[in-house]
Amino acid sequence: MHELKRVVKSLKSDLDKIISKNLSLEIKKSSVSDFKTQQNNSLIKSVFTNITLLEKHSRRLTKHPLDEIWFKSHPLDEIWFQINALKRTKDPNKMLNSVDMIAGVLAGLPQKSSIKIPNINHAIQEEVHADIEEMNRCFNAGCYRSAIIICGRILETALHRKYFEITGNDLLEKAPGIGLGNLIAKLSSKNIDLDPALGNQIHLINQVRIHSVHKKQKAFTPSKTQTRAIMLYTTDVINKLFL
Repeated sequence: MHELKRVVKSLKSDLDKIISKNLSLEIKKSSVSDFKTQQNNSLIKSVFTNITLLEKHSRRLTKHPLDEIWFKSHPLDEIWFQINALKRTKDPNKMLNSVDMIAGVLAGLPQKSSIKIPNINHAIQEEVHADIEEMNRCFNAGCYRSAIIICGRILETALHRKYFEITGNDLLEKAPGIGLGNLIAKLSSKNIDLDPALGNQIHLINQVRIHSVHKKQKAFTPSKTQTRAIMLYTTDVINKLFL
């Protein structure tokens, strides 16, 4: 446990320095006399080394019987979820957020979501931010289905705006009851080119939303980790739509 906390502290320190220097997480070529670039490269390498150590030590924890009581009251899956998030991104700010979440779990603090969406179109900014705040409140209260339903609403708002920006047609007026699936089809019919990965994310969010909204033979109960994943997918889609 001590070693894991040490790695988390070291990783947080590295990311703080990278953010303060406004560095990207890419190793750059340097000459023998270019000490500044060498120093920055060393800092970047330290980040990825610490992520590897973080994964290594987190897996070791479950092998120690003395930690059994700790794990009964602390979500280890949350630590692994954040480690996977660290490995999937090279955005220092997102990485720092994941490290802070891990540090909070290790400290035994209650984990709260504070997901925000930057760079949203000003015309829908107020509405989307209000939905995000409500989504966060639902998540923090353990109302995971409600949080996922709001994710669908946020996505609909963003896609309606994107359609309007490109076509000049407001589907909220002409087809106010259009569903998320039909809205995606409308975008495709107008040759609005969405990255395949982005399209897959949208369909995944929509499918989980449908299971959360509509009555099924077997009740759908998303886990905390599943819900956080959908929330992160939603914010990622919005960010890419309004680059």
